Amino acid sequence: MDNVTEFIEKMKSPDADVRYAAWKAAGPVGAPGVVPLGDLAASPDKGIAKSARGALQNIVHYAARPGARAEAHTVSIELLKVAADNDRPRSVRADALHLIGFTADSRTVPGVAHLLSDEQMRDEARLALERIPGSAATGALRQAAQNATNDFRPALQQSLHNRGLTRKTAGIKV
Repeated sequence: MDNVTEFIEKMKSPDADVRYAAWKAAGPVGAPGVVPLGDLAASPDKGIAKSARGALQNIVHYAARPGARAEAHTVSIELLKVAADNDRPRSVRADALHLIGFTADSRTVPGVAHLLSDEQMRDEARLALERIPGSAATGALRQAAQNATNDFRPALQQSLHNRGLTRKTAGIKV
């Protein structure tokens, strides 16, 4: 599908078969479709919302394919816009953070790490950072664990443990 506007119109269709066909073909739509799909994922029409979330997954999995680093990065940036938008429902923001874990790289880490200070999104941001490969994500989790409130520090320590670090190797004081 070349035209994002046409794709989004199909995703809004009252005909479930039209939505399903668009959903299944969403992968190549790429980054330009992410924010509009984030809007549709908040639709009061459950069929449209479910289709939008499925299409987002297809875009992310398509962008995460081998050899598509640049595409994965642009999809991550768009997902970060959805996740950081306080006007969106929490569930849509959480889904975006979950999906970021499939496509993000070190360049996306600062934006995800910023969401660790968002009371509503901090756990999803933590889990996204846990899935992002590389030392930048580990460093962000380390920094957050050192500065975290007592109620959130154990979760961050668990994420560091899941990345293969202990309190001692992570440099975290109890």
